[in-house]
Parts: sequence; C-alpha cells; structure tokens
Amino acid sequence: MSKVIFYPFPRLQSVQWTDLSADMDGETYTFEQLPDLWDSNSEVTFRVSAVVEKLLFESIDIDYASARLIIEVTCRDTAYSLTEEVAFTRKVDATDATAEITITGSAVSESIEISTAIIASVDDQPWLRRGVLAEGPTARVALNSDLVGFPTSAFSFEEEQLPAAPWRLTVTAEDIEAPFAHSVRLELNEDFQVVRELISGKANPSVHAELVSSITRVLIGTVAGIKFSSNDSRSAEEVATEAPNSIASAASRASQQYLNCSLDSAMGMYFRQPDLFDYKLLTGSDLYRIK
Repeated sequence: MSKVIFYPFPRLQSVQWTDLSADMDGETYTFEQLPDLWDSNSEVTFRVSAVVEKLLFESIDIDYASARLIIEVTCRDTAYSLTEEVAFTRKVDATDATAEITITGSAVSESIEISTAIIASVDDQPWLRRGVLAEGPTARVALNSDLVGFPTSAFSFEEEQLPAAPWRLTVTAEDIEAPFAHSVRLELNEDFQVVRELISGKANPSVHAELVSSITRVLIGTVAGIKFSSNDSRSAEEVATEAPNSIASAASRASQQYLNCSLDSAMGMYFRQPDLFDYKLLTGSDLYRIK
C-alpha cells in the first residue's frame, strides 16, 4: 500500500492573480455600479485570471496539466450555485488560465458571493483530484441598491395562483431577536408594470414610497405582535441594541427614519392610535408628494 500524505497538502506559494471583473450586457462595470443597473433580464459575466510559473507546479510534484482554475458564484437567497473551471495553458516558462462565469438576473436575487481557486489532482488519488492548491480573489456583490440586505424575490403571482397585488411581505420570525435577513422576505409581483419598473430601477417615487410604507408597517406590526405576547421584560429598543442584525433592530431603524420616534413608541401608536401611526407614516415616507 502506498503512502498518502493527508497534511499538509501541497500549496502554490506565489500566484499572480488579476482582480475579479464584471461585464454586463456587453459593458464593463465595477461591482459598485452593478446594483443600479441590475434587473431580472440582465446577464453578467465575472472573470478572473491566474499566472503560475511552471517550476512552482514542479516544486510541489503537481502536473500542471491536471490543474484547473475555478470560479464559483453562489446566491443564498435563491439557493443558486454555479461553478466553471478551465485548464492551464503553458507559455514558455509559465502557465496561465482565464476563467469566466455567466449568470442571469432571473437566477439570483439580492446578492451573490464569488470565490476563485486553483485545484489539481493530488498523489494520483481519485478522491483527491480536487485538492485546493491556492485560493484567489473573493467578493460579495450586492444586486439591488434600494434593497441591500433585504431578502427579495420577483415572480408572477398569477402563475403561482396568488391573489393579485404588487408585492407582499412574508415573515417567519418567532421572536424579535430573530435575524432580519432570515425572517423577512419581500416578494415582488412581476405581473405589474409598476413593479417591473421598480425592479429595473425606474420606479415612480410614489411607488417606492408606498413600498417603504408597507415594509415599515409590517416590520413594526410584527415586532409589536411578538413583543406584546412574550414575557421578555426588556424594551424593544433594548433588544434592538443588543441584537443589531435582528428584526427588532430593522424595525427600530424604520421607526426612527419614517416615524421620527423610538420603536417602543411606534409599537404603542400602532396598537392604540392607528390613525396617528398611519398619518406619521404618510408624512415620513413622502408618499404621493410630487417634487
């Protein structure tokens, strides 16, 4: 039986990487520009290159012909994952490779994560044919400038046999400390022209303000309902401070921004003075104000 070295795995110590680049609809953009241009009809290609001296492969007893440059895109919000890989080509004393991957706007939502690496067969073992020799550039790319950090999906309500509405929010939180990103999802109905314009970044300001109002109302109402049925002695604001990524924290920020009051005050108003709550929300969100 031959000896197999489990650790340390061979590693490439000096790889010349290029920065990740993005081409969308035939044009090159920075990652910061993508959220303002992205919609469900977009198609974006991410690209990375790597150069490795041939002697580096030889120094770790790896055949460069077995090496692959891989690039992977994942999207947690849509459970999407795609990987592409390309072989290295020898050029005099060095080898190089350029990998690219193309995704469509309908496949992903909210944000994506990109990772790159160089892999190769190790010790001729079939179960080690994807040993990682080097990790390359990584990136997290936001795809929606208005809804960064807000889990969102867009589809046809009619096809899903849902009642017609421009959008709906679904909430799964059972306590107000629940992570906001995992507890609330905005579902947009692509059957509506105003929603398609919202997705493409061309929404009428009143539509955007109405959406903001809906989100604020649901966040505060959800936290209020959960809080008043619990035995937690802490105030909602205390929970929001202690759990900055929670649904309580998101509701607190919305209360301060659109109602100009604390979360606890907004919750009390929501239950005891719904008319005042609605009025403050209308003024705070600039709903239907034409400038």
